[in-house]
Amino acid sequence: MVRLWGPGPNPQHHPGLPLLAETYRQRFRSKTIMEGETAKELQARLKDLMGKWLVPELLTKAEVCDRIVLEQFLGMLHPELQVWVRERTPASSAQAADLAITWAHNSRTGEDPTKQPSESLTRHSLVSLWMVVVVCLSSPMAPIAPVLAQLQLEHLGY
Repeated sequence: MVRLWGPGPNPQHHPGLPLLAETYRQRFRSKTIMEGETAKELQARLKDLMGKWLVPELLTKAEVCDRIVLEQFLGMLHPELQVWVRERTPASSAQAADLAITWAHNSRTGEDPTKQPSESLTRHSLVSLWMVVVVCLSSPMAPIAPVLAQLQLEHLGY
């Protein structure tokens, strides 16, 4: 599991700690140069912020890579979906993708988006839902209803 917090206390006992990594990530990505900051100072600050965000001494290479994939994945989501997924603080890119699929499924069925999808989802349904998520990623303003209708027809064999 990817830790979303830096060194220190266990986040189960301190619920606000996962937000620290997000704060450091935002500062790292902010493109802000402090007034009078030299190139060397900027480089040192960025290195420090990256270390506090990714915590390389506590994470494996795979976990660091997954954090970067998670950041990119979240950044590519439609803003409404991005907010919904971020609010659930996914611990990995795979968990973020699962949350996006849940949101797409629940949007399609009119269910509460916070509810988990039913156990009756088939592999085909999940692939179809993933296709909806891909459409949402590639064209946030594309209407979803026609895509869902087409996927439903394909699912029925038409």
